[in-house]
Amino acid sequence: VGAPAQVARLAAPLLTRGGALALWVAEGADLEPALPAGLRQTEIVEYELPAPASRRRRIAVYAADS
Repeated sequence: VGAPAQVARLAAPLLTRGGALALWVAEGADLEPALPAGLRQTEIVEYELPAPASRRRRIAVYAADS
């Protein structure tokens, strides 16, 4: 668990060329269009969790520059 920029720094050595980083984020969390290590936001997937934990969540996908 950590800020997206911190996670990106840790994940960068593990990403292959053309790879992507998917981050699970709470609704309303601020998301940057780009993260360290040359990662650019490419997609945001939103979904609803069912009861008893009803809430809206997001998965932000960042792709590595080729």
